[in-house]
Amino acid sequence: MKVTEINYSQRNSKVRLSTQIILNSGKKHDIYFEIDKEFKDFIAKDASPFLAATLALSMKKRESLEIDGAVSKNLMTNTPKIMKILKSWNVGLSPISIQAKFLKKDLKKYGKIGCFFSGGVDSFYTYLKNKNKISYLIFVHGFDISVENLELYKKIEKNIIKIAKNQKVKLVKVKTNIRETFDQYFDWDMSHEFAIASIALFLRKGLI
Repeated sequence: MKVTEINYSQRNSKVRLSTQIILNSGKKHDIYFEIDKEFKDFIAKDASPFLAATLALSMKKRESLEIDGAVSKNLMTNTPKIMKILKSWNVGLSPISIQAKFLKKDLKKYGKIGCFFSGGVDSFYTYLKNKNKISYLIFVHGFDISVENLELYKKIEKNIIKIAKNQKVKLVKVKTNIRETFDQYFDWDMSHEFAIASIALFLRKGLI
């Protein structure tokens, strides 16, 4: 499997990090993460989010992973441990070899703490229990709400914006189509954690 054509782009008020994944069969998937321009400094602009996004799929397919771009050295160093844990789940994931074009050392920069927030009971509990530490709520369009369902997204977004204003925390809105790829290979109950890890790596220059 290959991760290639990693691209950072800006259009109007949005910035996007995207890639193309090519399976050994030749099948291709285009994946992106997008946020408002005001948070562009949060983006590391490397392939690390896509390593997290493709690791489980590569392990399921038993395909070595080739990344045509830079990856966090710390992430790469810890990936064998991650694969060992994933194998222990006994869901058919086998360790694979991984090669990246470059390894980059992450600068020691301790950012603010963010909390993934959908407005549901679980995320509300997490936020309220840790609200004194949390500076940002991360609301993802493309997880529970399809990227095509703009009508529902706008309704939920209004409520999330009200909550963020009321609680005096900043809101980071992320849009991604990653679930469209995951749903072809995994149950979302399992794969959403890989999607969350991908977004955490996508935003890692600004958030812990």
